[in-house]
Amino acid sequence: MTIIQSIILGIVQGITEFLPISSSAHLLLVPEFFNWSKHSLTFDIVAHAGTLLAIIIYYRTRLISIVNSLLKHQNKSKYIKLVTNLILTTIPTVIIYFLLNDQIENILGSTKVIQFTLIIGGILLLVADIYSRRNKSTDEISSLTATLIGVGQGLSLIRGMSRSGTMLTIGLFFKTDRKKLVEYVFLASIPIISAGLLLKSVEYVNNPTGEGIAILFFGFLSSFLSGFFAIKLLNRLIDNNIIMISAIYRIILALLLILK
Repeated sequence: MTIIQSIILGIVQGITEFLPISSSAHLLLVPEFFNWSKHSLTFDIVAHAGTLLAIIIYYRTRLISIVNSLLKHQNKSKYIKLVTNLILTTIPTVIIYFLLNDQIENILGSTKVIQFTLIIGGILLLVADIYSRRNKSTDEISSLTATLIGVGQGLSLIRGMSRSGTMLTIGLFFKTDRKKLVEYVFLASIPIISAGLLLKSVEYVNNPTGEGIAILFFGFLSSFLSGFFAIKLLNRLIDNNIIMISAIYRIILALLLILK
């Protein structure tokens, strides 16, 4: 891998991790398109670390206020509800991972599957976006919605589904306030991305591979910067057409893959 390739893949990781267009699909399709060799587990780890840092930096004020409120017992019930919901979202994701990850990776990891999941996920996201606009609500995230969002996050293990895409789709169908939903989706991704990094790090210890320091650094940096940009973009445009554009993009990409 060259530095240019690491920068491109880092940008792809950062943008597609947070916009609802599937990072797992793009990280498979982009190297295939350019006929690049497969990147190492080490690169995967540092790229995901970049996106995790982007979430933490962007939501640092919110995260600090949550911790301070819980420690100082200020608005504690409000934040206990949030933390409870985050746990409810995380649990089904973890269960799905440990029960089905091997089967999903072996059976549902091909380009053919990606074509299907991109188009189905895109259609569902588009329908959810239209439904949400016609049934506007300022509803908070309920325990049921949080749990179902976790199921959606677990199903995003299938390449092409998109973690943010499935979570947004479920939240929009349950008429959750859009801005609150986007923030929740990103906060809920922190424990899952962190757990994923831990598992990948354990795997790396057992089978160390990797590129040079410069390549890893630029991959991390580009992933962090593009991830931060993607979070900011989705937050700013969530009430406009960013969801619809993402859904249409997914459908067009899937059709191009089918027709090629």
